[in-house]
Amino acid sequence: MKISNTQTLACAAITVCFISAGCVQAPTSQCRNSVGLLSGYLNPPRVVSKQYTNSSGDVLSYYFEENIEIIDPQNQQSAPLVVFVHGGAWQNNGYRSKGFYERDEKFDKFFKENVNTASANYRLYQPPFVNPHPTQRNDIIDFILHIQSTYNPSKMCLVGLSSGSHTAATIAVIPNVEEALNIHCLIGVSGVYDFSPLDLRETDPVAASTGISITAFGAITDFYDNALDSTVDPVATIVANGGNYDLPTLIIHDTKDTLITYPQALAFAEYVPDLPGIDELVAVTGEFFFFGHVTNIFNYTAGRIDCNSVYAEKATDFLEEYLVN
Repeated sequence: MKISNTQTLACAAITVCFISAGCVQAPTSQCRNSVGLLSGYLNPPRVVSKQYTNSSGDVLSYYFEENIEIIDPQNQQSAPLVVFVHGGAWQNNGYRSKGFYERDEKFDKFFKENVNTASANYRLYQPPFVNPHPTQRNDIIDFILHIQSTYNPSKMCLVGLSSGSHTAATIAVIPNVEEALNIHCLIGVSGVYDFSPLDLRETDPVAASTGISITAFGAITDFYDNALDSTVDPVATIVANGGNYDLPTLIIHDTKDTLITYPQALAFAEYVPDLPGIDELVAVTGEFFFFGHVTNIFNYTAGRIDCNSVYAEKATDFLEEYLVN
């Protein structure tokens, strides 16, 4: 396992205050302009809402952003596809989360020249026992199967944020996932991967020893206790499979994240295969003012204290190596 630490870059800052988080430093418009981020979306994607039906018969929405059409006319095979899995403590948000398609110019160019993207709604968890795990995982699997049959991408990579990273990881650890679902790589951002050290009855807001903020993820006790199978825990699944996990994986996590703390990334990275020339774990060094929680990986300034883009560059390098090539 190789760990890369991004370095903080200096830029002019203004003070932004939040009732719950106190005052922090955020980039000025000068800093934003230096990386080309304009007001609103820089390059609004061609997002058209579509629908898929899961195996339970529920009709759910998704989008498919087609940047590149058929790349193999003989096999009618479309471009590689990035499948985004949104976060929100398993209970909130949806497929149009701007954390996926609000991209800076440099990274937007990479996407438009190399891959298509898609993201789907899944049934949201409602405590204490509505849509428990593995509901979210199963819905995303159904979505992947729908995308495969509808668009026939050459190969796919899962990219998950926060609780969505957990859901993506529960799919990535399925044995022979490349053959079964055409998933060839995973990028996990600020995810929950290992439930074994968590005191799910913990009442303190957060502690590095437990690895998750019970305040932010208030449903975690019910979510875990009411899970219908053991696949709620990606690390435990790998261990149950004899420690075997060979899917190319990039983990991005802020070392100062107080919602899902850095030990979660370390626990998963222990099993991630070594990749030639790639850092399997990118340790972001306290650059986000939303409790250190990374919420956008292809936008220099979204939620950022500074303008460091090293981790996003590593993510695009990873996609180019393991998805595009």
